[in-house]
Amino acid sequence: MSFMRASSLLCFGAFVLFAGAACGTKNTGEQIRPQDPTFNNARGGAKDPPAVCHNVQAEGTPLIVDWEPEERGDLEVAMKQGVAVVHYDCKGIKLLPDCHPAGAYGFMGMNKKEQMIAIDNADQAQANLPAHGATIGASIKSGIALKIGLIMVGKKTTTLDALERTSLGGAKCEGATHFVHSATIGAFAMTTGSTGSVGAKATVGDLFGAGGVGASAESSSNHNIDNKDGDMDACKKSDLDGEIPPQGCSALLRVRLLSIAEGAAPPPKAAAATENKPDVVCPEGLVATDGKCAPKTGAAPHDCTITDTIEECTAQCDKGSGESCGMASLYYAIGLSVPAADPVKALDFAQKGCAKDDDSSCDSVADDLMTKDKPKGLELYRKTCYNTYAPSCISLGRIYTGDGDATKGVRFFKRACDAGDAIGCTESARLYAKGGTGLKADMGKAVPLFASACLDEFPITDACYQAGLGYEKGNGVDVDLPKARVMFRRACEKKNTPSCDHLKKLEK
Repeated sequence: MSFMRASSLLCFGAFVLFAGAACGTKNTGEQIRPQDPTFNNARGGAKDPPAVCHNVQAEGTPLIVDWEPEERGDLEVAMKQGVAVVHYDCKGIKLLPDCHPAGAYGFMGMNKKEQMIAIDNADQAQANLPAHGATIGASIKSGIALKIGLIMVGKKTTTLDALERTSLGGAKCEGATHFVHSATIGAFAMTTGSTGSVGAKATVGDLFGAGGVGASAESSSNHNIDNKDGDMDACKKSDLDGEIPPQGCSALLRVRLLSIAEGAAPPPKAAAATENKPDVVCPEGLVATDGKCAPKTGAAPHDCTITDTIEECTAQCDKGSGESCGMASLYYAIGLSVPAADPVKALDFAQKGCAKDDDSSCDSVADDLMTKDKPKGLELYRKTCYNTYAPSCISLGRIYTGDGDATKGVRFFKRACDAGDAIGCTESARLYAKGGTGLKADMGKAVPLFASACLDEFPITDACYQAGLGYEKGNGVDVDLPKARVMFRRACEKKNTPSCDHLKKLEK
């Protein structure tokens, strides 16, 4: 797979639609449209710094659609060699291509989603496109907008939820601040032009040129395709259970970055809270709204986060934010930011959130339906699982395994593993290790899955032990004593006595 193959950085010269139209024909978009800056000029020409430098958080989810094809190709290679590491601050983001700690990314196909994002000013450009946002933003003037159309077909995720600086070695990792936990995969098209030519009614199809490159359902004004990677038709061929994305729809769109820990791993959070990960995490002072980071306003709804109060989450839920409904549901479910847990209110907010397509909300509604209407509950679990929500996949895995269908069980556990969930990795490994009805035992598949679970922030010690045995004895895999020592050591640190015994023997 290569993003280079799908990439096409098109010229930013004028492409005039209906150039031969008869005299007297009016093009309303063109009449109000100032001359557009080119994308290459925007990135390389303007030198003004961003108006505001928003300090990044321990977690961030920047778009990388402004990267050159070669830059995204370098990131793809880094993710194949191990865990990708970057330097990320309010001034920009830079890949450290030669720094790649041990780890791997699994691909998980998802229900195809389309999203239109509008970048209206320099501050938004810098916050959402940190690599080149400063120079791009300097060209976004009054009447000019940057529209980004995304088609999402899957994610690549690692089970590694925490990375300590002590595990980074040498000068190659100097300057590292964050690592890539996951990346959204698909296709994108980005257009810059006047608000008259890329107005609010423009669709993702318009940006991809559904009626020809630059065609618009709103106006026949010129459209300049700044950057484009992928094809809408190729994205329609995506396989929800495929191990790789379809050719022509495999671009990196957005990455989730987690900060590198300076000391010991942070204390565990409530499991339910860590499952409610927002799609967009913003720098300090900004909130997530309509797929981007922007200043908080009174009118536009934004996505509530775990740091907000129940009052804020309720207010944003009422304004239309499904994620905020899901967070309010979580608060009432676990008794956080409220006087006491309230299952009735938790379900009420979950139903509101699910109606707005929030996956964590739908998962909670599915839990409730399993005792009332199992077919509907299973259908809802499938929907959220194929939206890459790992807890729903685990629920399906347990249900099918309990019903004696190991083949379906392992499929859904493996999907959870590919979404970065250590429990999914462990359960799928156990099924492959022992086999079951319709499923042949296969240690060659089991051992790497046990190893993936062991690399989690809070490793499952039995998974580490089983992976260590596999690499020590060559059970289904090649003998690899360095890997065995790593697995045994992680379990021994968690007081797993058998792993400590094996580690002592290997270190003699």
